[in-house]
Amino acid sequence: MVSFTDGKVSTSIPTGGRIVSLGISSNYLFVLTSLGLEIYDLTNPKSPQNFANLVFSAGSALSMYPSYPYVIVSLGAEGLIILKVEGNSIKKVYEYRLPDGSPVLDAVPYGSYIYIASGMGGIKILNTASQNPLVGEIKTEKPASRVVIYNKYLFASLGNGGLMMYILTNPASPTVFGYYSNNLFLYDIAVYENIVALAFGQGGLITLRISPN
Repeated sequence: MVSFTDGKVSTSIPTGGRIVSLGISSNYLFVLTSLGLEIYDLTNPKSPQNFANLVFSAGSALSMYPSYPYVIVSLGAEGLIILKVEGNSIKKVYEYRLPDGSPVLDAVPYGSYIYIASGMGGIKILNTASQNPLVGEIKTEKPASRVVIYNKYLFASLGNGGLMMYILTNPASPTVFGYYSNNLFLYDIAVYENIVALAFGQGGLITLRISPN
């Protein structure tokens, strides 16, 4: 942890494995590693306190989406799990594996729906409120590796297949809103208002301006 005022490292937290992803929600720091999930209480930001540790199969943890009190963890071939912080502990409240054996590379929620970047192609759509949760699929030309939601829009990275954008007027059946491709591999996506930032690794960063009309 680095102070913005002087740029000095104020705290260093040793982790149990290679860090895959970081996220802060409410007063908690979520650290996804190659070995599992570590959670720290940030009530005192200068001195984070370990809150919980969960161990997963080595190398299975690929991404997470923390939204207190929940966190969705994508576990590749082991599917996904949803964890909930309750009082002084965290517990698993939902788990799902795709019927066709597709690995879950990334997952993002939208109400009771979860959109999954499937390693075997396409974006799977779950409705966690349904007894038969797999309610739809978005077919894509290349496998989806990253999914992001901003307001009522879903953004998906198809690797070297570029960016696909969908509108969630009907969450179970998203409609194509737009796309962008430059033949480089798209690693990550960030969205704010009508600006989309695309990370292309050594290809650099590209920003797009989108219009709802």
